[in-house]
Amino acid sequence: MKFIIRNILVLITCFACLNIITSSFKARERTIFSALNSDINEMLYNETKYPPQSSEACLPAKKNQTYVANFTVNYQVTNITTPLIIIPTPTPQCNVDWNYSGHGSDWECYCTSDQQSPIDLPTKDKATLAPIRPVLNYEIVSKGDQLETVDNINGSNDAGTEKTSTKIRYQNHAIKIIAPNMGKLVKLDGSWFVAEEIQFHTPSEHTIAGERFDMEMQIIHYGRSQGDIAKQAVLSFLFKKSPGKYNKFIDSMDFYSLPNPLNPEREIVQDLYIPNVLYSSDDDDIPVMKPFSFYTYEGSLTSPPCTERTTHYVAADPIELSSTALAMFKEALRKPDRIDEKGNVVVDNSVLENYREKQALNEREVFIYDHTKYDCPKYVKKIPKLSQAGHYEKRVKEATQYIRVNGNEPSGLPGAFVVGEDEAKGIETQQANESAVEESK
Repeated sequence: MKFIIRNILVLITCFACLNIITSSFKARERTIFSALNSDINEMLYNETKYPPQSSEACLPAKKNQTYVANFTVNYQVTNITTPLIIIPTPTPQCNVDWNYSGHGSDWECYCTSDQQSPIDLPTKDKATLAPIRPVLNYEIVSKGDQLETVDNINGSNDAGTEKTSTKIRYQNHAIKIIAPNMGKLVKLDGSWFVAEEIQFHTPSEHTIAGERFDMEMQIIHYGRSQGDIAKQAVLSFLFKKSPGKYNKFIDSMDFYSLPNPLNPEREIVQDLYIPNVLYSSDDDDIPVMKPFSFYTYEGSLTSPPCTERTTHYVAADPIELSSTALAMFKEALRKPDRIDEKGNVVVDNSVLENYREKQALNEREVFIYDHTKYDCPKYVKKIPKLSQAGHYEKRVKEATQYIRVNGNEPSGLPGAFVVGEDEAKGIETQQANESAVEESK
């Protein structure tokens, strides 16, 4: 009951307020129109008392006569628009100054998607057997060739008329070889990719049944056929340590003088041919790709921007390589020891690793091509039978290199030892040749 009475009182109060407001508006309206009529009457009276000069006679004003004026008020509505200034904010860049300190765990953007590489590959018997293999056709990269990649990585002048030769580079924390066309990879559907980059990772990025190997060589092919421009194909070879084992391709890189963070470029001194990676240094030069087994799966590039739409081919059988060669590739990842301006020895204690941790498989299928099951037997070098008639020959495969080291302490390079200045400059050889000429006389 109290609630109803309270509501009735509120309504009465509201009506009273509305009545007061309405009366106020009516009073203001009467005041405005009264003022207007007063001004108009005064204006008309003045015109009657002091008529304007006109050809027509003016009527005399009557006392207490009321004049009704019809007038039109012209007004213009102006819409004022407050200016809105839009200041665009820059798009955040992903993985600026990235490195391998977290083995890829701190990389952003596309590096966090579902189909990333590398992965842990299964054993051969647990992968899905597939008879499909790509066609591999590689070219020889000759030393001194004047080459220029699409992104001008091999350098030219501003006018674009001068090119430089292909180099071995230290770039983005890895040893790389970049050239515009080192060969082609053609898939079964006809799509083809051009090999433009080789990079090395120590230790390996891909693992097999949880085992990580000492090094991985990745050959990156970029799509060229229609509809495949944004795709990649990567052929990888895994290396494991084996004393005394040398590889024909690794030897051609002259691994004793690889580039490093302080000296990021070095000319190639020998011809490079990718199929040589499947041959040891003692094998003859055979210009064919030796058959090999490999895993296949769909993934991404293993370094930023981690682009997906990438098909990986990973050799199933690791290649044996000497511990010396592996140590040189690992040592090239850090800055060489040096002496600063104050005479102090500066030592770089960086971790010599540039691999990305394995990524989740996420129900992707991993296939295996076993060359022994599809009429591609394993290549075995034929050893000729020795006969009684014959002779011995010596073939020098590598030239001796002399390097000058500051100070009296040995450099510590594997296989290097101290020799005299005369031998390094060839003085002893020249004197020996002169003596041989005198004796022949």
